[in-house]
Amino acid sequence: RCSDVKPNTATLNSLLMFVGSLSSYGKMATEEIWNIVHTANKLGAVSDLQSYNLILIAIAGAIHHNKAEMKDVRLVLKKIDEAGLAMNTYTCNSLFEIMSRIASGQRNNKHNVGITVKDVREIFSEMKRKGITMDVVTFNSALCCVAALAKSNAASIRDAEDFIFDMRRSNVSPDIITYTKFLEIIAVQAKVGKVDARETELVMYQMQQEGVQPSLVTYNVLMEAMSGLIAWRKAKFEDAEAVLEAIEAKGYVPDSYTTTYFCHCARLTGGARMVTSQRLDAVQRAWVVFRNLRNSR
Repeated sequence: RCSDVKPNTATLNSLLMFVGSLSSYGKMATEEIWNIVHTANKLGAVSDLQSYNLILIAIAGAIHHNKAEMKDVRLVLKKIDEAGLAMNTYTCNSLFEIMSRIASGQRNNKHNVGITVKDVREIFSEMKRKGITMDVVTFNSALCCVAALAKSNAASIRDAEDFIFDMRRSNVSPDIITYTKFLEIIAVQAKVGKVDARETELVMYQMQQEGVQPSLVTYNVLMEAMSGLIAWRKAKFEDAEAVLEAIEAKGYVPDSYTTTYFCHCARLTGGARMVTSQRLDAVQRAWVVFRNLRNSR
């Protein structure tokens, strides 16, 4: 203002990137985000589609800290329509991110707005109707929504399978994030006895066939699934041992997540009452890692 240089669209978008960072730390409320946009508009900066996409990202951060609501998202979509702009892949991916955070909040009763699998499907239908490209991020973001909904018993493994089927039909190849998120949904369902060990076996087999290398996070989620399956007597302790052995064979170092669920598997199967030398070695290895992690903090 002092130099009489007016901001343009690029200036606004750079500012919104900074706003998005602040919002992710809970330092921006929706009103503050819009005040910045309106001030820039008055000074001559025109909001384009990238601007609205960045506003959606900022709102996603605000929602995570309970400083925004779904009505704020609808306002952005309304403004995109009023400006004669068309949503793109980035817009829709941002919407899935927002819905995932709202769904996660539902589990903790932080939000009153209900998100369902039907809402996720409606965005997909809108993308297809408008010819918007769907990439791997689109499908992974949708699976994040399903995983969050599954934790509140509002989605199932079948919903996840439907999205993966659509993914393949759209000629989009699943990646490590896709499979890890799918295993997360299986782990949630395993805790309530709604799946069996065959589901995890199929996922790991499919990854192997497609050349997708499991990460430590993938194996950790698989170990969590094993604890649920063992609790319902749909898997054995040997299955958990096999996961730990696979982790070590890949050269990964088990972390506290690994050891927590591995030892939970051991406890569920009787612990010391039915320990073989191999089981004792496996549990001891897990506890050594856990103790070292704890002492290093």
